[in-house]
Parts: sequence; C-alpha cells; structure tokens
Amino acid sequence: MITSDIKPRQYHYGDITLGYRLLSIMDCQDLSEIAMSNITEGTNPLDMYDDIVALVEKVTILGDIEDLPLEALHNYAQTIISESGYNDDEESSVKFQEIYEKCDKELDEPIHKIITLISDIYPTISISEIESWPIDKVILYFTRAKFILIGMRGIDPELLNEILSGESGNSREPTPTINSTPQNDVELREVLNSGELTNDQKDLILREYLERKSGM
Repeated sequence: MITSDIKPRQYHYGDITLGYRLLSIMDCQDLSEIAMSNITEGTNPLDMYDDIVALVEKVTILGDIEDLPLEALHNYAQTIISESGYNDDEESSVKFQEIYEKCDKELDEPIHKIITLISDIYPTISISEIESWPIDKVILYFTRAKFILIGMRGIDPELLNEILSGESGNSREPTPTINSTPQNDVELREVLNSGELTNDQKDLILREYLERKSGM
C-alpha cells in the first residue's frame, strides 16, 4: 500500500465521528512536549484545556471538536498521541516497531524503490507527491533518474538493477578491499587461512601479492 493512500483515522463518541490524521514530527515540535506528556498521563483536562484544543485542532480533518464534552475531548487527544506513537511506554514502542516493519517491507516492492530513487534525484519533489502521480509519469521520471545515475553519476547498471529487483548482495560476491591485501608473508598466510573469503578471492589476492612482490 502506498503511504499517501492511507485513510484518516476515526474517533467515535456516541453518534459523533471525528476524522484525524496522525501527528507529524513538525506537529510535535510545535506542541509542548510537557503538555503532550501531561495529556497522556491523565492530568486534569480542565487544567490543560488550551493544550488539548491546540493538539486536536492540528490534526482533526473531519467533524467538529466542539461537539465533544471535555472528558471525551481529553480522551480524543490521548488517542491521537497514542496512535501517533508518541507515548513513552511499551505499547508505543511496539506500535513504532510495527510501523517501521511495514514501511521497510514496502521497499520489497520495486515501485517504492523507484519512487525513492526519483525523490533522491529530484529533491524538490516529495515522496508523497510522487505517490500521487499516475504510473506513466512515475516511469517517465524514473527513466530520467536512471539516466542521471548511470550516465552522469557512474552507478553500475547491474548494481542498480540488482537493488531495484531485490537481488542485491545475493548474486554478487564481495570484492576484496585494500585492507585484505597482505603486505608480507605473515599477513598473506593469515588471509589465506581466513574463513571470510572465498577460494576465488584468495586466489586473486595471492596472484596480486606475488605479482607485486616480483615487481611485475
């Protein structure tokens, strides 16, 4: 599921239904961290009425909060904070992990990798905006972004295809780094006895070592 397609959350109180979005990072920066903590901990809602209203007005996109009595308004604010994952408790930690795993899993799908790639090449275009495009526009921008990566930034086409197809790291053996190149016979023996390198990699290191030692 593309993230911009997620429907607003709903809060029900009797016959009243309110629609709200989750708190963003910017929302939390604008709101008082102390006030959010007090709302969550259940401090007397009358003492923080202004803070509650400020919070719910930021994210309510359907319905009128004036229809809620004070206790329900307080519960509504607590629900928003909890669902947004900003409670300092185990439940919120679990919710955060669930959100992370869901978003991370989305990157298994090539379309999300393509959208991310486009947003990197065109930094003035947000991911949410790209997600709202029709597929032909996404592909148009992707082909241009791919040309920039390969033709101008020198990215290996095979590596790019592996990343987009989800096969990165599976079909390509790691290339020995300069740190693996022995400087003397003792280091060479340690490298050849290493279990971290394949036989082909060891043969390559040995050949390069002998060529360098013989002055070839």
